[in-house]
Amino acid sequence: MKWLDTVWKQTNEESKKAGIVVGYNVFNAEPRTPSDPGIILSGTYPNMAIFDGINDKFDAITEKVEGSVEKTNQHDIGRGSLREVLGSELIREAVLK
Repeated sequence: MKWLDTVWKQTNEESKKAGIVVGYNVFNAEPRTPSDPGIILSGTYPNMAIFDGINDKFDAITEKVEGSVEKTNQHDIGRGSLREVLGSELIREAVLK
C-alpha cells in the first residue's frame, strides 16, 4: 500500500497531466477464491487511440518519477515476491444514448 500511495500515485498523477489517463482508482476486494484479486488497480483512458505507443509514453513518465525504467523493473520484481499478479483486463464502457 505504501508503493501505491507513493510511486504508483505519482505515476498516475503525471499520466493525468500528460493526458494519458483521465482517472485512476485502487479497490480493495474480498477474494472469494484463491484466484480472485485482493487489490484491483484501475485506470481510465480518454480513448483507444491513447494506446498507440503507450509503452513509450509510460516509460517517459517512469523515468521522471523513479529515475529510470530499470529501477522500476527492479522494484516490480521485489513486489512480485509479496503478491501474485493475476493479470490485466481491458473493459470498455458502453455509453447508452
